[in-house]
Amino acid sequence: REVSPRKWNIENMLSISLWYYNMSTELASAFSLGRAHHDDEILLFLNSTEFRLYHHKSGGNWTQLNGVSTNSSWHHFAGIIDGGFAEIQMKVFLEGTELVKNYVIDGSPALLSDAQDRMLRIGLRVDNGYYYKGLIDDVRIYDRALSAAEVQALYNLGQ
Repeated sequence: REVSPRKWNIENMLSISLWYYNMSTELASAFSLGRAHHDDEILLFLNSTEFRLYHHKSGGNWTQLNGVSTNSSWHHFAGIIDGGFAEIQMKVFLEGTELVKNYVIDGSPALLSDAQDRMLRIGLRVDNGYYYKGLIDDVRIYDRALSAAEVQALYNLGQ
């Protein structure tokens, strides 16, 4: 669902923090912020074995960070985009700890093209597809890059 009628003006710095509980093997969107499918879209896909933090540009250009996930328990996830989408500018944390990244790139991803309004959806993709089958709690979005200490503090709040 669209979270609110507010439109989100996010440029190239963003932090996402949320708790999730997987209930499916199907890869689905827990978080999506963008204008349309593959149009300056940032999204988090989850299933019972993995997560993928994507940045999609138009024309099939994208970057992705992958990691391992599991079912049957709550997990804290944080994704950080710090000024762009190069490997050194994207970080992922699980249970408050930064993960070794599996960075994948296709085409020529670039910065978000502008600060135009973007829709925010929790539990599905901007284009209304890929419904997440699980639980999501305590979603937080920041217009800056959180530090590792701030991510750890958010994780500790949920313990």
